[in-house]
Amino acid sequence: MSAPAIWRPELYPATLPLDAAPSDYDDVPPLDVTGAGPILADGPTAGGRHLVIDDPDGDHRLWLRAAPRVPMAIVLPLDDDFELRVGAAARLVRRLRGLNGGPMPPRLAVTAFQRLRLSLLLNVFDHLGEGASKREIARDLVYPGLEPGSAAEWKASAERRRTQRLCDEARAMVAAGYRRLLRGR
Repeated sequence: MSAPAIWRPELYPATLPLDAAPSDYDDVPPLDVTGAGPILADGPTAGGRHLVIDDPDGDHRLWLRAAPRVPMAIVLPLDDDFELRVGAAARLVRRLRGLNGGPMPPRLAVTAFQRLRLSLLLNVFDHLGEGASKREIARDLVYPGLEPGSAAEWKASAERRRTQRLCDEARAMVAAGYRRLLRGR
């Protein structure tokens, strides 16, 4: 099984930066993530350490910018994604308190349909990278078992136009469209 992706907080609002709590907050206990769930990923990165904690309703992604076992505060930038960050922070706090974290903020939850479509787009992109023709992509991925017939029939078909749109969308998604997806847009 591969490790989950680590997303930077400025790209994915559910990745929560945690830093040392201000010294005036002397009643804040040190952060202890051991009861929050199994740790799926734990690795050093520039400026800290990233953790991904398993949760059936959606993983918790943390960027620890201070030493472990110190009182921590969640950093919530006042940007366009503030409400999403607050939702992710509330889920984490509930989980750290031993409660059910609850569902991801709706804009960040990926539906089963979206998951299937995104998988299709990645497969289309992979096939394009391997040099497959649009007819091959249509036959192998979009319309399994399709026999497109003659070149003239293929050229005039709705299947060709849909396959072309999927190829264009796959290229755009890989180029930078995934960033919109990460922000729930």
